[in-house]
Amino acid sequence: MKIPRVGQRIKHEEPEFDRVTEGYVVDLLSVQFTYETDKGLIKFCMYKDTWSECEKIKKVKAQS
Repeated sequence: MKIPRVGQRIKHEEPEFDRVTEGYVVDLLSVQFTYETDKGLIKFCMYKDTWSECEKIKKVKAQS
């Protein structure tokens, strides 16, 4: 069983809800962890769920 690091950006796949959510890990618990999405929502993910480390894609503003 893999365990993320606090501050690590993860991608959480939830096929039963047909969604994929990304966010930063904020807390590690005994069988799950919490992460904060880009919209500021706190979500839970079990260590055994489908999740992976991902890199943040930086958005660059176009210069005018």
